[in-house]
Amino acid sequence: MKIVLIPMLVAVSVLYAAIWFGRENSDVLPSWFPAVLLPKAPPSRDLVMDFTRTGACLSVDRLKQRFAGLRLECAEQQSSLGDYVCWTDLKTFNGMQAKEVTFFFEAGLFNQVRVTFPVPIHSDLLNYLNRNYGKAPLHSTVASGEDITAWVTPSGRLTTYVEEPVNQHETLLLWTSHRAIAKPGVRRAPASTAEKIMGSLFDMTYGDGRFCDGV
Repeated sequence: MKIVLIPMLVAVSVLYAAIWFGRENSDVLPSWFPAVLLPKAPPSRDLVMDFTRTGACLSVDRLKQRFAGLRLECAEQQSSLGDYVCWTDLKTFNGMQAKEVTFFFEAGLFNQVRVTFPVPIHSDLLNYLNRNYGKAPLHSTVASGEDITAWVTPSGRLTTYVEEPVNQHETLLLWTSHRAIAKPGVRRAPASTAEKIMGSLFDMTYGDGRFCDGV
């Protein structure tokens, strides 16, 4: 029995030593060191996106690779915004306190994203949009009564409320690619205020034909 235990104890000790060494020296390890012994980085909760080159027409796999640190969860989900979604909680979005991001896909291609924020952040969101994209040229009112405004960018359109939303627990920012705006296809009935806003924006015609900028 002792003869069996001694090699087992040695093996366990070597394994623990390898794990400790890997975690303390992960920046200088050779390529052959087992990756399974290295600590996994915690998921990122900070997202930065450049809406002049957002990456319309990215596939699901390519978008996951681009934002690998977010640890996105994905599933099929039919709505007026698409047929497949990926989402995760956020801490910040472009430096602003945020709650969640949801990426929407249609026929396997990324064409819309929704970011939600705490309501008190809405003024910061408007300042960010005006500072980076100028005065919003488009305005509309959705069926639920909210006034919405939009900025046209080289990659698509950004949409949010004109005023801080009342009696809601969050505010939001929506980005839609030019491809989705120009070719909305057959839309399903909207299921939420966010989808009603996006549906309203589909009717505000715009499109420069560069549907896959930023890929």
